Amino acid sequence: MFARTAALGATALLSLIATADAKGWAGYYIGLNAGQGWAETDSERTITDNAYFAAANLTAVEEASMMALDEETFLGGAQVGVNWPMGEHFVLGFEVDAEGFGNDTSSSATVVYPASGPDTFTVTSSLEQTWLATARLRLGVGNDWFLLY
Repeated sequence: MFARTAALGATALLSLIATADAKGWAGYYIGLNAGQGWAETDSERTITDNAYFAAANLTAVEEASMMALDEETFLGGAQVGVNWPMGEHFVLGFEVDAEGFGNDTSSSATVVYPASGPDTFTVTSSLEQTWLATARLRLGVGNDWFLLY
């Protein structure tokens, strides 16, 4: 089944290359994008250089202060790029993009100290993601209505 699907895909790709006219994809372009972003993290505590907690209670304190953070948010951005035809069939391209999103969440937990000392203490974890940018060099095959990178 896989061999038959691969052969069919290769045949379709070869027919696309044979009829390709990459010149129609030459030049600069700019675009906008929008979507949804997710941020998720699980925090763990490892206490080092401890001068405050009793050594026998470090594991209990670390486990009690673990927490998970997650948030969904709208994101939006833009991309700009340029394409150069390489012969009749191929297109070389370069694109950069930047997205902004507002993932910003925090959580606090009050932890009961398992031994002598203060009865409780508070641990806070925060997660902030504000932007993402990428750049890429691409090689593709194009015709007058379709460009495959």
